[in-house]
Amino acid sequence: MRNISPSILPNFHRKRNEDPKTFLFEFEVLYRSYDYLHDAQKLKLFPTTLKDSTLKWFINLGVHSITTWGQMKKALLSKYRDYCIPNNLKYEVLKMTKKKMKILKSWSKGLFTMLREQKLGKILRTEIYLKV
Repeated sequence: MRNISPSILPNFHRKRNEDPKTFLFEFEVLYRSYDYLHDAQKLKLFPTTLKDSTLKWFINLGVHSITTWGQMKKALLSKYRDYCIPNNLKYEVLKMTKKKMKILKSWSKGLFTMLREQKLGKILRTEIYLKV
């Protein structure tokens, strides 16, 4: 087991463009290459890779709430999987949103046209009623 230089550790900040699965994969590859194979070793070094709000989240987990590497991975993924959307999914969501906006604009335009015509018709009916 060799010492790992802090400068080569992957970091997780909770940025939208960060994928927690990719982060965990990079973490495990690095730790395996340095012969850190046991859960206790990974759990001891894991907090050094967390930054900003993710470190605060980890500290708030409690001292003995996580005892295995599997639990740590599960906790991190359940907390940040939905928040950090991979870029390919962001593009798909953006496409769907644009399509929905186009449909909504078309629908609202038709609705406003119908309301204008109804209002105009009501005004005309009122004028005709008053003249009679």
